[in-house]
Amino acid sequence: MQFYGLYKTAIIGKCNTPQPGYFEFRERAKWDAWNKIDLTKEQAQQAYIDLFNTVLAGQNQGEIAQGDEKLEGVKVSVMTSEHTTPAASTIFDFIQNGDIAKVKELLPCNSVDANGMTPLMWAADGGRLEIMKLIDADLDAQDFDGNTALHYALLSENRECAEYLISKGARQDIINSDNETALSLK
Repeated sequence: MQFYGLYKTAIIGKCNTPQPGYFEFRERAKWDAWNKIDLTKEQAQQAYIDLFNTVLAGQNQGEIAQGDEKLEGVKVSVMTSEHTTPAASTIFDFIQNGDIAKVKELLPCNSVDANGMTPLMWAADGGRLEIMKLIDADLDAQDFDGNTALHYALLSENRECAEYLISKGARQDIINSDNETALSLK
């Protein structure tokens, strides 16, 4: 969520929306992440870059710590803090682990996770281009926040995945719940 707060501050500035209701958990978490950033747009841009570089530097070493939060790679979705084990059993676990053989066994798959993410979104978020090429799915499906696989590819800065989705006809004008198209995220 730290990336989200820095991103919103860098693009829009300080939080300027009312606090969501107590039971609007997803929106409240986003609002909290944005509201706690007390930086100018320029400072937030630099902080985002610094955090990204810190995460990127730790990518080859696996997991790194950022405060009390554990981060893996540069993924932006909910899977960033989840840890799978060798006993992983869902298609989402196999995509996250890059287990192409297991993913092939489970395809075709129309499952979504608890956040409405499809296997294609997971692959785009994790930079799993080879797995994306195996998945025959709706390129423009949206999760519960209105994000598509293209949103995830661009948020995670997985350029090859984004280019692949665009070459296959993914729509670039779909607006998510933050009123952003995928292209506005790059």
